[in-house]
This record gives sequence, C-alpha cells and structure tokens, in this order.
Amino acid sequence: KNATHYQLTAALSSVSAYQWQPNTNTYTAVNPEQNAFGTTTQTQPIVCKIPQTNLNLQLQLPNNTNIPSTTAITIWLGITYLKEQNNTHTPYKTPKAMQCIAII
Repeated sequence: KNATHYQLTAALSSVSAYQWQPNTNTYTAVNPEQNAFGTTTQTQPIVCKIPQTNLNLQLQLPNNTNIPSTTAITIWLGITYLKEQNNTHTPYKTPKAMQCIAII
C-alpha cells in the first residue's frame, strides 16, 4: 500500500520431458541440455497511480536453438512493487509474485 511504482518481469524457460527409469526408480530428462536456457526482460518502473493501457514485453528465443518436440517452453509474468526515494527505486521484499501464464 506504500508502493509508488511496480515493475513487470517476463521470463521464458524450457523444460525437457522426463522419462521413468525403472532400474533406478527415478525420472531423467529426455533432453537435459534443454533445461538450461531461458531469458528475461523487465519494464522500467511504472507509476502505480497511473492506469496503463499499452505495455509490451518481448521475449526472444536464442536464434540457434533447436527445440525438440519433447521440450516445453514456459512463459512467466511477475510483478515487483517498488518505493521511490531520492531518485532510487527500491524493491519491497514482499509482496512479489510470478505466475506461469503459458506452456507451449
């Protein structure tokens, strides 16, 4: 309730499918190297009291990434509340939130 600004974060990550290994009673990644890449982008701090109608966050996959069909892409959207003091935006430790908004 004391926040002056907020900042949106968009994140993209990949998750390999997993396969059950009965000999070891564990799941292992089908494409473990695909669990390692991702990207994020953030807005500039946005004033809380001004309604926003046209925010745009763009995420780009690395150009050289071949994504196997056994790998899912997850897209996340998060928010952090900030307080502006002395021309500096300091994030509140809570509340923050991030939610998966798409799985492709």
